[in-house]
Amino acid sequence: MKREIVLVTGATGHLGSNVIRELVKKNYIVRALLYPGCSIGQRSLKELDVDIFSGDILDISSIEKAFDGADYVVHLAGIISIDGDKDGLVTKINRDGTANVADMCLKKKVGRLIHMSSIHVYDFLDYRKPISEESNFSSRDWHGYYAHSKVLAEEEVRKRIDKGLNAIILNPSGIIGPNDFEPSRMGKFFLDIFYNRYPTVIVGGFHYVDARDVGETIIKSFSKGRVGESYILSENFYSIKKIYEMCHEITGLNVPKIELPLAVAHLGIPFDQLKAKLLRKEPLVTRESLVTLKAMTELDNTKAIKELSFKPRKFEKTLRDIYIWFIKNNYIDLKNETGLIRERCDVLISQEDEIYLKAS
Repeated sequence: MKREIVLVTGATGHLGSNVIRELVKKNYIVRALLYPGCSIGQRSLKELDVDIFSGDILDISSIEKAFDGADYVVHLAGIISIDGDKDGLVTKINRDGTANVADMCLKKKVGRLIHMSSIHVYDFLDYRKPISEESNFSSRDWHGYYAHSKVLAEEEVRKRIDKGLNAIILNPSGIIGPNDFEPSRMGKFFLDIFYNRYPTVIVGGFHYVDARDVGETIIKSFSKGRVGESYILSENFYSIKKIYEMCHEITGLNVPKIELPLAVAHLGIPFDQLKAKLLRKEPLVTRESLVTLKAMTELDNTKAIKELSFKPRKFEKTLRDIYIWFIKNNYIDLKNETGLIRERCDVLISQEDEIYLKAS
C-alpha cells in the first residue's frame, strides 16, 4: 500500500510538534516546512523520520518544491499576537501566507488542505448562545488584529474553495499539551505558575484542547469532513482559578489567595507594557488578552464530534502530561524543591513510569 505524503507548514511550533508526531506514528511520509534560519526544529524534530524543507510562506517560489506530490497539506504556519498587528506582520503572514499556501495546493493538485484557523474568528463577546460554526465572525475593533487576521485567512481559503480547492477549516480553542519545546505562551504560563511568579489570579477563563487531540483529528480530517466546512475543536471551559487548583493537586504548587477582577487588571496594562518593553519581551497583560478571558464560557463542539470523530481527552490528563514532559525534559528542575511540591512531583513521575512499564 502506497504511503501518503503530508506536508506540514509551521512544523516546529507547539501544535506542529504534536501533529508531526501523530503523523509519524501513523506511518505517513512527513514533510516539515521550516522558516529559513529556524533553529527550534533541531530540538523539536530531532530523531524523527521527517523530510525537512526550508521556505517562507510569504515567498511562494520558496515553498513550491515542498508541495510536489503531496497528498495532504496541513497549514499551521502563522503568527499569534495579543499585542496588535506588529507592524502589519500578523495580517501579512496569517492572510497573505495562507493565500499563498492555498494557491500552491491548487497548482499542485493537493488532495486536501487542512487549514488551521482559530476559535478567535468567532464573536465570543456575543452572550446570546453557545459559540458554534454558525456564529458571527469577530471584528478587528472589538477582538483585535490577530482574530481579524484569522478571519481574513479563512476568506482566502474560501476563495480558493470556490475555484475547486478541497479544503476544510479547523477552529481550535486554546492549545495546550506536551512536546512544547519553545515553549508556547501557555507553556510559559504553566511554568510561571509552578514557580509562583504571579502574585494574583485574574478572574476569567478560556476553553482549551490538547494538541495531540488536534493532531489526531487532523489525520481523521484527511478522509472525514465536508469541503468548505468549519469545525470547532475544544474540550471545555476552565477559569484561571480552576486551572491553578488543578495544577496544585498535580504538582503541589501554591495557589494565590487574591483574585484580581478584570476591571482592575485593565489598569495594569500600561505598567505591564512598560515592563515588557524594558525586558524586550511580549507583554502578558494586554487589552486583547483580557478581552479573551472575559467571555465565551460555552462552545459547541458537536459538529466536530459527529463529523470528524473528535474525541478530546480530559483536561486533568493533559495537565499531568504537561508537567511530566516539562520535568523529564528539564524545563522544571526538582533538585531544589521540597515539601508538597517535591512529594507530588515524585509521585507524578513514578506513576508515569509505572504506566510506561505496563504498556511495554
